[in-house]
Amino acid sequence: MVWVNLDTKVYHREGDRWYGRTVHGKYMSEADANRQGYRLSKEKDEPGRP
Repeated sequence: MVWVNLDTKVYHREGDRWYGRTVHGKYMSEADANRQGYRLSKEKDEPGRP
């Protein structure tokens, strides 16, 4: 599950500092987020990011 920020159209994976913390957002599967046009956060401390 990822946290989607509905205002910025960005999603955050678990471990990202914004995961579940933005005012306007919701949880959904990563596949659904991609299908609906949301993009992955560019946070460097996110799991799977260099």
